[in-house]
Amino acid sequence: LFLNAYTTGIIRLPIALITGSSKLTFHTRSGGGSDVAMETEVFELQRQEDRVDLIADFKSGKVKNRRVALDMVDFLTACSPPGMTLPEWDLRVESELSIMSIPGMGQFDVDGLDASSQSNLLEQAAIVMFVVTLCFIVAGIGIGSIYFQHLEQERYLASVLLDGVDS
Repeated sequence: LFLNAYTTGIIRLPIALITGSSKLTFHTRSGGGSDVAMETEVFELQRQEDRVDLIADFKSGKVKNRRVALDMVDFLTACSPPGMTLPEWDLRVESELSIMSIPGMGQFDVDGLDASSQSNLLEQAAIVMFVVTLCFIVAGIGIGSIYFQHLEQERYLASVLLDGVDS
């Protein structure tokens, strides 16, 4: 989290409390001081393993709360591993946790609507989109026909001016 903030200059903090643990493995080596009495040990991080407790609940399908899912996505986005781009990390999170199977996480899901109201709303929106599209097509055909009539008149006038009027 802080390494990402340090390297990018952006820190993203989720609101939720998501528990987990990290296992850090260090390798020690001597610091190589100039005096034997001054020699120090230097600890280098060799491996880091993170475990988030909520991931098991996601994989088993126990999580059905949209807010929890959103907070988990925010948390995992903020903790993306170094060396992996955000789009790659997002795809991995979505595929591993099956976020879209949680009720309310769909693209057209609206807060506060039950499934039947939501399907009615989508049907009405589809009808409105059809009518608006049809209006645009009719308007386009009308404007196109007027434009082509205007071009025909200009072509006729140009031919009359160049050739003269045939009597």
